[in-house]
Amino acid sequence: MSDIVEANEYGDIILPHGVVRQAKPHGRYRVEQEGNTLKLVPVEEELQKTAEEHIRSFLDWVNSPRPPVPDLPDEALRRESMYD
Repeated sequence: MSDIVEANEYGDIILPHGVVRQAKPHGRYRVEQEGNTLKLVPVEEELQKTAEEHIRSFLDWVNSPRPPVPDLPDEALRRESMYD
């Protein structure tokens, strides 16, 4: 059996129910690549985190280094160019 899945305009990939028969609603999965195939692995440890662990994870993410973001050119900030 071979199913074809396609990404939507946001890059989301929606799998038909028949493809993932045992998936629970709102289940979380980690995607792992094995050769040319993608494997969905359930992520259970997130459900068992305490509130403090969630807060610590969030703060770690907030404080993590970000890639440099290029500055906008002055022309982009002019009112006339915002309506182009």
